[in-house]
Amino acid sequence: CLPVRVWVPSARKWRDQVPSSATFHSTNSLIRRRPKYIYVARNPYDCCVSFYHHCKSIPHYGLEDATFDQFLELFLAGEVGCGEYFDNLLSWYEHRKDSNVLFLRYEDLKKDTVACVLKIADFLGEQYGRKLRTDDTLLEKVVKSTSLEGLKKQVNDGAKQMVPNLFALPPERQLKSLQIFGQKFSDKEMFVHKGNFVRKGIFGDYKNHFSPEQIQRMKNWIAFRTERSDVMNLWSDIELP
Repeated sequence: CLPVRVWVPSARKWRDQVPSSATFHSTNSLIRRRPKYIYVARNPYDCCVSFYHHCKSIPHYGLEDATFDQFLELFLAGEVGCGEYFDNLLSWYEHRKDSNVLFLRYEDLKKDTVACVLKIADFLGEQYGRKLRTDDTLLEKVVKSTSLEGLKKQVNDGAKQMVPNLFALPPERQLKSLQIFGQKFSDKEMFVHKGNFVRKGIFGDYKNHFSPEQIQRMKNWIAFRTERSDVMNLWSDIELP
């Protein structure tokens, strides 16, 4: 499940929020605050595969030696970081048409990056959309810096240094969460990303991981969790099992 990117106009900055039990906030209470939220939905098959590799790269999760089948069981049970996939997705899906929510598909970000960049700019403020439409150089720079290769350069090394850098801050500048979970964070190496934070960045990678039996388990789970929702229509134009 991806964090929700929150644009706070008064502060002119981004914040990350993940609507799960770990945040102690419900999605409805987040929405009522009226900042702007960008939610990126990724199909459950690719999301599972991506999170599998992510968790294997961080010792804290204790999944370095886990097989994909073992991880799949945890994923279906919601026993992974950020909670159960559909708890997260469905809570935001019902707000997808709210004026302060921009609901995007990961697959569209890959398929037509320029269109999505412009959509995000317009959502943040008309002036940002106008600026990008009248400045081809700036638009190209934004698209390049947010491309897979651009993100690999910016994020992969940074992710490995993030936790050590947080602990290196003087006490008055450290995050309150470090103080609250001091015992859990005491072993910094447990939270250092051992692999690449940005990996393949594609859709359809599930085909390289799921067996026919695992696909059937996923389909049964999806059918059960979406019995009263049309949320899977989000991917009606994409080849999914």
